[in-house]
Amino acid sequence: MYDVLVVGAGPVGLTAGLLFQRMGINAILVDRRSTMNRHPKARNLNVRSVEIFRALGIEAAIRKWDFPREARRIMWLESFCGEELAKVSLDNELAPCYSPCEPSFLSQALLEDLLRNSIEEDHVSIQYRTELIDFVEEKESIIATLQKETGETFQVHAKYLLAADGARSPVRKLLDIPVIGREDLGRFVSIYFRADPYPIAPYRPSAAYFMLGEASFGRFIQSVNCKDEWLMGIKLSTEMEQNDSDFHTDYCLQFIRETFEIPDLKIEILDIEFWHMCVQIAQNFRKGRVFLAGDAAHLLSPAGGFGLQTGIQDVHNLCWKLASVIKGQLSEEILDTYHEERFPTVQSNIDWSRSNAKGYSAIIQARKSGDRKKLQDLISSTVLNSIGQDIGFSYQSGLVVPDGTESLAITATQYLPNARPGSRAPHLWLQGPEGVISTIDLFVDSFTLLTDSDGKSWSKELLSMNPALSFRCVSIHENGHYKDVNNDFHALYGIGRGGAVLVRPDGHVYWRAVNSTLL
Repeated sequence: MYDVLVVGAGPVGLTAGLLFQRMGINAILVDRRSTMNRHPKARNLNVRSVEIFRALGIEAAIRKWDFPREARRIMWLESFCGEELAKVSLDNELAPCYSPCEPSFLSQALLEDLLRNSIEEDHVSIQYRTELIDFVEEKESIIATLQKETGETFQVHAKYLLAADGARSPVRKLLDIPVIGREDLGRFVSIYFRADPYPIAPYRPSAAYFMLGEASFGRFIQSVNCKDEWLMGIKLSTEMEQNDSDFHTDYCLQFIRETFEIPDLKIEILDIEFWHMCVQIAQNFRKGRVFLAGDAAHLLSPAGGFGLQTGIQDVHNLCWKLASVIKGQLSEEILDTYHEERFPTVQSNIDWSRSNAKGYSAIIQARKSGDRKKLQDLISSTVLNSIGQDIGFSYQSGLVVPDGTESLAITATQYLPNARPGSRAPHLWLQGPEGVISTIDLFVDSFTLLTDSDGKSWSKELLSMNPALSFRCVSIHENGHYKDVNNDFHALYGIGRGGAVLVRPDGHVYWRAVNSTLL
């Protein structure tokens, strides 16, 4: 019997697989696709996602594919070859203050490659061309019926099932879990192609380009590799939708050449993919022994780039809880906190993406009105800085022990580092035997108790309060496990001498004592 069956081996399912591997959980991932999807799809990782992958040991591999510094921006142009109207940096200037990581820019296809190549077969196996047909939940397990591409069927027994099987999630449908939100906000086609416009066009490397001139008004191009691979989206008209089977390569070639304003541009179409824009959230992320994550649980507007991030953070929240229950360290009741914690966080991200979409609409309207100053003001104030939305979210559940302090006024664009229970534990540079690391690097596969030289007694105190709780103790002081490089520990974590903070494996604070006595 497997510990966990993961349905779907996209970026969310693969992240879960890598987390389970790190935690020693026996898991199997299945995916109905016969080959990996080479379409770039999502194009960014925000600070929190990179932090998660840093702790899992693949940040360096991600950076090999990252965009050069000068290309980490969005440009607004009259046309691709025309006047530059404005540009906004995608480098979050605040990130180095609060994190050891910066955002990263790589395609979803590359991310899937990195994740898959990081998973070893000792604990986690991956089977492609394998589809879940049905499952039955018993008292202590799931019995899933799977089908190979050849038509052969077989059964897999697992203690839990994690559905990361996409927007149309067969698992969610089998569970009959309703979704809330708008089902259809338009149908789009995404064109992935190869072309080199720079011998003719001005060389202005950028992650994305918005066209606001008359000939290509509202068109949007994304760079995939800052060289010769591109992604372009087209919102289908009613007529196009009715004839999408006739949507042919010649039309795409003409559309791309018009957008670049290079009539004889050599283009190789690599892939064409149709998709619906939806904004939805499942009413519950758990039903019995089955859990929904990623697009199976929620769909966000692309505006703001939080869709993939939200799914990665789903499994980051869930996998350690499943591992703790499977290993007998925590009771099964704690699994309810997955929905309890993630649902409001996901809803906040949905609202944030909706707000971003309105911001882009306002830019387009300002351009139509001819008000150049308003246009530039709107672009310069575009809320690409989402540091608060990114790392400032806080959980409230039975896996967070309140300490009586008031919640902080953290907004989407503003973040105040804090260790109030439920919050992400702040980044702090530490000097140790392996060199300089971040506190972020400590929080992966176990609870971690952070103390100073006067806080040693908290280990015994916590065990007396909860004998089943397993954690490691890390002392931060001159003669401790780590030295506080900038002497920020007490101030950032909101504790005095002898205080302590217990951090969960997902990096969120479980409990805090501000000094040597309980609050």
